[in-house]
Amino acid sequence: MKANAEIVDDVVRLGIVDKAMRINRVSPIYADDLRQELCLALLELNNERLNDIADSGKLEAFVHRTVRNMWRSKTSRFYYNFRKNEAQATTTDYARYIPDDEG
Repeated sequence: MKANAEIVDDVVRLGIVDKAMRINRVSPIYADDLRQELCLALLELNNERLNDIADSGKLEAFVHRTVRNMWRSKTSRFYYNFRKNEAQATTTDYARYIPDDEG
């Protein structure tokens, strides 16, 4: 039975994470943050469950699905920590370009 850190190392080293991010068209701006959040999620996963997924040959599909959910879901921890804040900042930034009617 492998430790979670060994499995995560294999997933990153084999390029499974980068492939999943390309397939889901993750913006390069968020690529590093998403990669780190995915690795953290895999490290926090129950060791027995992660080993079962890896042993059954479904690890790549699991990583792809997890990346898709993190990237697209508005209820994911990744969206809450990274994308939501930028979306709010962008709409606030546009407000300063609207001219005031002062006269």
